[in-house]
Amino acid sequence: MASELVSSALQSLPNNGFLWQRLGCIRWYSGDLIGSYSALTTALNEGEERSRVIHARGQVLAEMGKYQLAIVELNEALTTQRSAHSAAYLRSARAYAMGMSEDLEGSLREFAIAEEVIPRSAWLHYFKGLCYYHYEMKDEALASLRRSLESDALSLTRPKREIAESLVNRLS
Repeated sequence: MASELVSSALQSLPNNGFLWQRLGCIRWYSGDLIGSYSALTTALNEGEERSRVIHARGQVLAEMGKYQLAIVELNEALTTQRSAHSAAYLRSARAYAMGMSEDLEGSLREFAIAEEVIPRSAWLHYFKGLCYYHYEMKDEALASLRRSLESDALSLTRPKREIAESLVNRLS
């Protein structure tokens, strides 16, 4: 429904960067990473505030497996003034990208910094679990993924929940 509303608004306001940014986030949450990246890039081209867009687009890039590009965008997003929670979510996404690009030590440091601010974040524990899984650290992956499913703080989207449940079943 949210996608339909924003898409309808874009029919009347096709140059509205804010609407493109919202559509990018909606598509990201639904699991449509390519559509999300496209909408977020359009948001930039239509003048939406860069730091807001690259915050989301960096996370999308990480999930697309474009880890180095994600790290660049997330690093840039972290240079702008933002709330402690916003910075923690950025750090969590950057930690994931770092871990998946073979820097587990740096990744775990980043996760620890983010976890000080958002200890119950389902997304943080989901991404941490994926990193542990990548490194074949079964017990750690299982604990993190279970924690992501049990968290009541910013629950996982349905696509992420399905991945986490599948991995928990596989590792159990």
